Amino acid sequence: DWPSKSPDINLIEHIWEYKKHDISNWKFVGGRRTLEKALNIVWNAIQNERFKSLIRTMPECLQAIIDTRGGATQY
Repeated sequence: DWPSKSPDINLIEHIWEYKKHDISNWKFVGGRRTLEKALNIVWNAIQNERFKSLIRTMPECLQAIIDTRGGATQY
């Protein structure tokens, strides 16, 4: 049985991978409000082209999942 949920086809997982790197370099001195502000800055910095690029690669990603019968892919 293939898993019903796959991070390969979850676009938000890809976005968070890009942004996790950005956030990991920041030093947080402060509380929750500082973190929320930083996350908003990082989220708003995502360019629409990044989303479009992920959507364009979806057919290839799905085919890779089919080809590996639900196994690991490069995506």
